[in-house]
Amino acid sequence: MALYATDHGDFYPYSGGSGFSYWPNFLGHYTKTSYFPMVSVNGGSTTQYGAKVISCPSAATPVIDDEYGSRAYGMVAFSAYGASAGARRWTTNNNHLLFGDPWVSAPGLNSPGDYIKSTKMKQMSEFILFADSSFAITHATYAGQDRCYFFLHADWASSSYGLSLRHSGRANMAFYDGHAASRNQAGVKGGVMKVLYGISAEGLFREF
Repeated sequence: MALYATDHGDFYPYSGGSGFSYWPNFLGHYTKTSYFPMVSVNGGSTTQYGAKVISCPSAATPVIDDEYGSRAYGMVAFSAYGASAGARRWTTNNNHLLFGDPWVSAPGLNSPGDYIKSTKMKQMSEFILFADSSFAITHATYAGQDRCYFFLHADWASSSYGLSLRHSGRANMAFYDGHAASRNQAGVKGGVMKVLYGISAEGLFREF
């Protein structure tokens, strides 16, 4: 991920949108770069792609399209419901004050959406780069098949975009300063960047 940012002016891949807008495709299949190879995996009628480096080792191979594979490492989502920090609910828990507002437009990088600009970011040691998330890594021609992101406060019922506590009640997380951590439910909810909803150790979407 850092290599990609170095090659693209400190821009990290887009973390929301539609179609081919998600970070695994930017780093692997879609851009045809050599950051890591993505290979097709069996399952369903839609061709799906994965790579060991971006797939949870304990996850199963998908068997149907758009499956809850529980194998992805998702980025914090940029919501497409509005351009302002308030509309994106980035102001929840004062994230705009704690972390800045690093989502910026990056023309020419193969997406109509916004990217994360690391030089506009505060507290890189607490800003979640990616973490265990509930949805599968796939590659398709329409939105909804390559969801590799999660919302910090996805409080609608049966959300498929949650951080996942799938390792005995803990989630593995990486941060923008390069360090990693394993946090339980209290840890993800009580962190500086708070995750308020997600997938419990029992596999259920719930408030943390």
